[in-house]
Amino acid sequence: MNNPLAIRNPKPNRFRPSLRVWLGLALGSLIILLAVTIAGALERVARREVMKVSSQNLENISQQMAREISFGMTRFGKEVMTEALLPTLRNPLSSPEQIRPLLDQFVALHPEFSYLGVVDIPSATVVASNAGLFEGGSAKGRPVFENGRKGLFLGDVHPAARLAELLPKASNGDALRFLDVGAPIMDAEGVKIRVLAAHISFEWTRQIREQILAPTRDLRGVEALLVDSAGKVVLAPNDSIKVGEPIRELVRGKWAILLQSVHGRMARHI
Repeated sequence: MNNPLAIRNPKPNRFRPSLRVWLGLALGSLIILLAVTIAGALERVARREVMKVSSQNLENISQQMAREISFGMTRFGKEVMTEALLPTLRNPLSSPEQIRPLLDQFVALHPEFSYLGVVDIPSATVVASNAGLFEGGSAKGRPVFENGRKGLFLGDVHPAARLAELLPKASNGDALRFLDVGAPIMDAEGVKIRVLAAHISFEWTRQIREQILAPTRDLRGVEALLVDSAGKVVLAPNDSIKVGEPIRELVRGKWAILLQSVHGRMARHI
């Protein structure tokens, strides 16, 4: 006769994990979790450090470009003011034929200048200019004249208006754009009688950008954008970015910083 107790007590499950196994699994899982957490934290720290170094490098490059442009505009202002002191320009009796050779010589020695003209203050008429460009025309309402009659004026970039059809187009086929420099011309008594108005080719800023960024572009993927006082792009690194685009819309959602230079703003992004 079978023992009834044998039926009520089945064999122990030999595959049931012991407490030691459970503790081992828990400890292993904890180690893996800690390893993943530490790896993620180290990755975030490394990423922040890389971004910090990259940001500093870009900051240095951008500030260098801003300084070059600011120094350049300051230099142009000094050159125009020096030219305005020439006795021939200060003599109200000087004829266009006497003034024009001086302006031609100045432009020949300063290739960044596309135009240099002497404007009569009472009538706002262009008395003389390099190559005779726009002589006899009116400068009334033009910022370089209206501000230049008050004192040294360094203007923002703008499209060529009346000179667009008189000067060669830009090397890249874009519409001509200029930076303005104006300074008053005074007679022997210190009375402001004329304005020396200059247009500087915006190609000059493109050359500065290439000189500064060319050595680092392939290594760092740096792109610099120059924007005017209205916050619109006036110098783009490639054709995918159109001139006139608002900079804040362009860099939204990207790693970018706006930098202020002496004569304008510049953005850079990676």
